[in-house]
Amino acid sequence: MTKLTKNELLEALAQYGYELNKPSHQYNGEEVLLGLLKENNARLLEGFPVAYDNILDTKKHLNLDFQALSEKDKTKLLYLLLLTYALLKLFGQDQSKLNETQNMLSKLSKKWKELFKDVEDKFNQSDSVRVNGVALSTDRLKKQFRNYVVHFGEKNTNEPKLDMELELLLSEFFTSKQKDLLKKRCRREELTKTEREYFSRVVNKRLKALGNEQLYQFAHSMVK
Repeated sequence: MTKLTKNELLEALAQYGYELNKPSHQYNGEEVLLGLLKENNARLLEGFPVAYDNILDTKKHLNLDFQALSEKDKTKLLYLLLLTYALLKLFGQDQSKLNETQNMLSKLSKKWKELFKDVEDKFNQSDSVRVNGVALSTDRLKKQFRNYVVHFGEKNTNEPKLDMELELLLSEFFTSKQKDLLKKRCRREELTKTEREYFSRVVNKRLKALGNEQLYQFAHSMVK
């Protein structure tokens, strides 16, 4: 699998909930996780649990080829999954996500439960965890997960009136088919190749126009 460039990785993380950059392409979930194994930037690695959680919102099982990984990458993946598992437990995420993570951890190490106890202790004590020489702050990991996963989900489920109003406004500018694509992007579902091309060619242009500050000011001045 081709390694993602830094800009592509930033876009991919945004696609899966850790928005450090605005996404303009669609990336395969497994590709994003494997791409992070090649990084030593703490800011990027802290996005692993967020991306992982969002990927599991769109698919029940991850298809990662562990045999193709080097021992170094396997160790890195093991600890990133241990950190993710700690966050999933801490914030009471779906049992299905915990089960999938346990399954992956067991494939990487028979001693993962012993290793997890050490990771969990570091979370409880707010100590950093070193992942292949990179120190990851457990406090920052908790903060990122809370902001990008927990609070984001709470906001989406507590604003039905806003959703209805938005639905009506979108109908003024987009067809039913186009609104369906927008909803898929909001749910971070993967688009087919045809859908991605149509979104880029048609829908994205309209979104850019609607987001233009000059156009907004012009429309606002014309509304009576």
